[in-house]
Parts: sequence; structure tokens; C-alpha cells
Amino acid sequence: MRDIIRLSLGVRSGATRHAILVGRYALKVPNVRNGWEMFLCGILGNIQEQKFSGSDLIFCPIVFSIWGGWFNVMRRASPMSEGDFDRLVTDDFMQSHSMIVPCEIKVSSFGYIEGKVVCVDYGS
Repeated sequence: MRDIIRLSLGVRSGATRHAILVGRYALKVPNVRNGWEMFLCGILGNIQEQKFSGSDLIFCPIVFSIWGGWFNVMRRASPMSEGDFDRLVTDDFMQSHSMIVPCEIKVSSFGYIEGKVVCVDYGS
């Protein structure tokens, strides 16, 4: 049953957080399944995204968050394909913004909102 719910909602789980994809939004919550330390890293990841959101157009915007890193709601971006990621010159792209972008250089860290490339996971 849990797998059916995960697939129908679009749950993605990382080492420190779960992203629950619902309609036009991605809900990010800390992941306790990998231990207390990783849970705390998930809290810190949410706090980092709260701080960076809105500071540069590269960051997928947060539309709602709960203080303390317990819960973030972001706009849901369309996924980037492997081919598009391979064509993205990541060093040039990452350096063309007003700050160093704190995200892993991997396809799942990027997506599209209104046709523009955004970083969807910048809570590293």
C-alpha cells in the first residue's frame, strides 16, 4: 500500500529529505528513515533553501515554509532530460548567476519553470 501511495503522489526520497509531488507543488520534509543525523541535515537543507529562495532566478521559488526547516513548499518544476543536462554547460551556467549555486551537478537537481532552467535542490 505504501508503494502505491508513493507512486500516485510522486514521492522522491533522498538521503536527507522526501519531496512529495502534488499538482503544481513539491513539498519537502526531512527524512528520518536514515537516522537522526540525516534528519537534522534535512532540516538544515530546508533552512538553506528558505534563505536562498528569491535571491537569484536560478533557484526554484519557495511559496511557503514553516520556520525551523520542518516543511517547504516549492513550485513544481518540469524535469530536465539527460540529453538537456548533457548539453547544459554546467560550469558556465553556474557561474553566470549572482552567487555560487549550492547544488549537486546532476540531472535531478535541475528542472524547468516557464521554460527557464532552475535548480530544484539547493539545500545541500
